[in-house]
Amino acid sequence: CGLVDYHEGARLKHGDPRAWEHHVTIGAMMVLAWRSWVACRWPIVLVGVPSMIADAGAYWLAFNLLEGGMPEGWREISLIWLSVPVRCIAFVSITYAAVSHAQGQTRGARDVLRFPWRRVPAALAAGFIVQTASYWPLPLLDWTDAIGAGLFLDYAILTINVLTFDVLFFVLLPVLLTEKQS
Repeated sequence: CGLVDYHEGARLKHGDPRAWEHHVTIGAMMVLAWRSWVACRWPIVLVGVPSMIADAGAYWLAFNLLEGGMPEGWREISLIWLSVPVRCIAFVSITYAAVSHAQGQTRGARDVLRFPWRRVPAALAAGFIVQTASYWPLPLLDWTDAIGAGLFLDYAILTINVLTFDVLFFVLLPVLLTEKQS
């Protein structure tokens, strides 16, 4: 964010690959990660941490309530769907702070909940879609009788599916928050 280089007399912005030729080091990435964390510290501390505590509490309560009523795979997908609304506000708040920081705006503790609320339903719908697409194999996998190669195959299918969808959609929330189009 904000890396600008002068290459052969022309000013390059951070999106131009030539601007990154001499700047990509582990130290530069660590500094960038630290600055990003500092820029997002208030949403992380004031919204992210409490929502993760609420998510863990809701998971614990719902896990005990759903324990005997449904198969294990369906219980897990139900718990994932339960976590999406709890996490949505934290995701939106932290992502909006990161996008604002990338655009050169500073946000303080008072600005934690000042983000485009009209985008929350779209982020919530996208969260349900992405989580369902990521974890759809859960109810189909054999968790009780699988041993050895069968268990390995089940976990391999789930891991490949989750990684595929997470990689494909990791920029979805920032795009939903910054694009002006519906």
